Amino acid sequence: MVFFRNPLIDKRASEVMNLINYAKEFVNKPITIQDALSIAKVIQQIDLPASKLDIGKLAYECHLNPKGCIDKITFIKKQLLLMEKVLFYMSGMITNTVIHIK
Repeated sequence: MVFFRNPLIDKRASEVMNLINYAKEFVNKPITIQDALSIAKVIQQIDLPASKLDIGKLAYECHLNPKGCIDKITFIKKQLLLMEKVLFYMSGMITNTVIHIK
């Protein structure tokens, strides 16, 4: 898991708190440790293959849509499905693109 592109593996609690404070103050994303923790717990509950998920971004998206985030499991699954569709669409665009070199 990452928090706004910062890996959370082997981080001390103070380092995680610094990332959350950075998100609040400098990036203007009002995320609390409780927000990040609740998203992380939901991700842990979902049977996912190894992946790199940004809990900071997911927590912020949840903050932007509080009604859609009441059921966090459904919210996370919808976000992952949306990302899968975007990546599928983009892969089709890339494979269908012809590059002409002169």
